[in-house]
Amino acid sequence: MNTLTGATMSNPSPIASSAIQFFNNVEMTADNIISELPNMNDLEIIQIRMQARTFGRVSWRIECACDAEIMNRESQRRGRGVKDLEEKGVTAAVIKHAAEIGVAPKTIFRNAAVHKTFFNSDSAVSNKEKYGSLDMLEEKDFFLAAMTTDDPWGFVEKFAQEKVKNPFFSTGDAWRMTKEDKTPPLDSTVPALCDEPEVVAAWETLQVAFRGMINAAPRLQNVINGYLEELQYELTLPSQTVEEVIFDLLTQGYDEADQIAGRMKRDRIYVIVWLNRLCEIGKLESFEKERAPGARGAARTGYREIIG
Repeated sequence: MNTLTGATMSNPSPIASSAIQFFNNVEMTADNIISELPNMNDLEIIQIRMQARTFGRVSWRIECACDAEIMNRESQRRGRGVKDLEEKGVTAAVIKHAAEIGVAPKTIFRNAAVHKTFFNSDSAVSNKEKYGSLDMLEEKDFFLAAMTTDDPWGFVEKFAQEKVKNPFFSTGDAWRMTKEDKTPPLDSTVPALCDEPEVVAAWETLQVAFRGMINAAPRLQNVINGYLEELQYELTLPSQTVEEVIFDLLTQGYDEADQIAGRMKRDRIYVIVWLNRLCEIGKLESFEKERAPGARGAARTGYREIIG
């Protein structure tokens, strides 16, 4: 079956026939290996486990190369010098192929980008010579995380260095590093509530609901008016910097990273970076919060302003 057209292959090339037969044999061999594991010694099992991880890396690399080839062929079919505005033609073709393969279109785009950036371009060759082999990064997510940055090769090298220092360095750690790198500065502006369309729409809906409640239960009017006044005050506050918002939340008793992230509606990793920066410049200090009797797990970390 031709995955690009959905048609049955006639007269497949020798390499295509060999590849398909190889993958079919791998699946049968895998079943045999799994069934024989109880009869193997510890060293044999460990060696097979290690080789299986290597095969996993080879597998996703082939997938990425195939997706890159899909992209290349669609571009070539449009002819040299033919402008495809916003690449709409290529996008439509990729969507079609993605449906045939059974993946999301973005998977093909991302896989193709990974292949072109790290494994099949002049820059990929020169960077491999500069940074060395990246075989220790066995999971594709290391490369996907690097692709979200302005310096993919630089970040992949950082991941590789971390992996050498710490074999347990994971793809989750890699994604965390990329987020930390993107954390906005402390003096970046947090929009005022009145500038956020979702807040404005919710405020209008809430006022209608409050008016309905007052009509249904007039004796609650004073209570509801009190809430309205407090909300109106909050909505009139001007925009603030990240640092100002954090200090406001600390004065309100929100002194943990998770609490601050929830109130700011920002990624927890960003908040931790901000809190650490404020500690580094001597404006905040972290402390271990008192644990409740019988509480399990690690003690929670709080943050407070350094006075004086």
